[in-house]
Amino acid sequence: MRFSEFNRNKKLILKPLKIRIDVITIRKKICKLEVEELAESAKCRGQRGRGPRGCRGPRGCRGPRGCRGPRGPRGPRGFKGVQGPRGPQGIQGPRGPRGPRGVQGTPGVFSPAYGYIFDNADQLLTKTPPGSIVRFNQFNQPGSVTFGGITVTTNSLTVAAAGDYAVLWETIFLASDSTHQHCAFGIFVNGTLQDSTRSGEAIFVGQQTGSIDGDAILSLLAGDVITLRALIPATSTQNDITLTSTVLYPGAVQPINSASLRVIKLGPS
Repeated sequence: MRFSEFNRNKKLILKPLKIRIDVITIRKKICKLEVEELAESAKCRGQRGRGPRGCRGPRGCRGPRGCRGPRGPRGPRGFKGVQGPRGPQGIQGPRGPRGPRGVQGTPGVFSPAYGYIFDNADQLLTKTPPGSIVRFNQFNQPGSVTFGGITVTTNSLTVAAAGDYAVLWETIFLASDSTHQHCAFGIFVNGTLQDSTRSGEAIFVGQQTGSIDGDAILSLLAGDVITLRALIPATSTQNDITLTSTVLYPGAVQPINSASLRVIKLGPS
């Protein structure tokens, strides 16, 4: 005879009966086991419920940077700030080029101005300044004349008022030998040659001396400085010019002026 019984896993197993057991006792035991099994099954199959929310996990790694979005609209213009302090004055720049001549104004009252200076000694002039600038050693002597604010130095003349001026000059050139037979001169205003004033010549050695002169009308500004200079090309083999202050007569020597410069104001510019 075999006997049915539930083990701990609630599985029914059959065991052979080795002893005689009371039938009623067995039935009671089976009923008890079945009741326990039903109770356990009902307990496990209870109503399903939602548990509490778990703790927040750690923050993940930062992802890659996304693409740059489109440029947004321009915002409104801000308020104008307060003006800053005035900065220090800068270094004075170089003198600019001479500007164009302005519109002629109404005629004014003419004020005469003129000047005359000269030199009465020999001079040796070279190719480049200051050696090329003609000297006027009598600029402050009674024979020299200035009027109307014109000022003079040993080698220059400065006008005080703007206007049109007649400029006249003369030099006495000595051809000392065959290598010194040429000469040329021109008027410079503020260091710039005025092309209309250039003049020169070549003479024979036996001729002894030659007079070279020139004249022009120049529009000058107040403060313009006038000089007379020798013009010797840089490539010339002649390196200097001699101005003489004497004329040789048979048996006599006559003093003369080696150079002179005249400026006369003709009218307002």
